[in-house]
Amino acid sequence: MLELKNIHIGAFIQKRYEERNIPMMRVCAFMNCVEEDVWAMFRSQVISTDKLLRWCKLLEYGFFRLICTSNKYWLQSQR
Repeated sequence: MLELKNIHIGAFIQKRYEERNIPMMRVCAFMNCVEEDVWAMFRSQVISTDKLLRWCKLLEYGFFRLICTSNKYWLQSQR
């Protein structure tokens, strides 16, 4: 079970990026950034929703579901 406070979204994004085997040049072009920025996002525990949405589209994965599912379990544990 994931907990809201323990989600490292950058690690999830990096894992999916590695699974999809998308060239870094394509990622940089799509995200409108340089490679250093991509690696910084992978290391980041938080990311803005607009960037996360772009990652969802590029990697064809619903990262927002991770947050929603985690939040559901977290809320249940607080009762």
